[in-house]
Amino acid sequence: METWQVLGVGLGLALLLISIPFLNFIFSYLLIVIHELGHAFTAWIFGYPAIPAFDFIFGGGVTSIGDRVGGLVVFIYCCIAFLLYSVRFNPFALKFLGGLSLLYSVFSFFPIHRSLRTFMGHGFELIFAGIFLYRGISGFACQHSGERSLYAMLSFFTVFNNFYLSGSLIFSESARVIYEQGKGGIIDSDFVVLANQFQVSVSSIAAFFILCCLITPAIAFLFYFYRSWWGDILLRITSNVN
Repeated sequence: METWQVLGVGLGLALLLISIPFLNFIFSYLLIVIHELGHAFTAWIFGYPAIPAFDFIFGGGVTSIGDRVGGLVVFIYCCIAFLLYSVRFNPFALKFLGGLSLLYSVFSFFPIHRSLRTFMGHGFELIFAGIFLYRGISGFACQHSGERSLYAMLSFFTVFNNFYLSGSLIFSESARVIYEQGKGGIIDSDFVVLANQFQVSVSSIAAFFILCCLITPAIAFLFYFYRSWWGDILLRITSNVN
């Protein structure tokens, strides 16, 4: 099946899922799982114990995040040190991992990591949407040709749902009011938390996220078209690892 056919079938299936309320409801739970895992994963890598779960009271999901544990941060830096030691004979990998370690440290020791932890709920959804789309257009690790269309479907479904949420927060005052109420008036929604942290409106955060939704497919296609280049970089990073 040609790539354009894969994308066409995936797009059609995604629109079908969205147009049928029951199917939209069922598949939305996949997004909830990914969303909460995004919060939990980001919390853990910055030293905050976190447990993702479904919210059976208000619906959707919720991630319980504890206080920062110094031992976790020390453990993460031990892992970083081990990785750096493993690539000590590979100058390229050493510089690459060193740069990532420096970036991690900047996020870790400044309040920006809290914003990243909040953003990575929806952010994780878009990361998976990009991965799904890449697998759809490339056929990477697909055993059957039909899998490519299913991956494309999941990607379009994820992007469309996030695009719709962001658009409604910009153009619908009633949707924005409901969203800003949070869960039972107790738990603030992600974009509300981010808006408070950056001292901007919820609409501004939503507008930024629409941009993220638009960029996601472009990044997936760039990874596909330059896959040999990325493969060379990965090979250079993993060579001479002890």
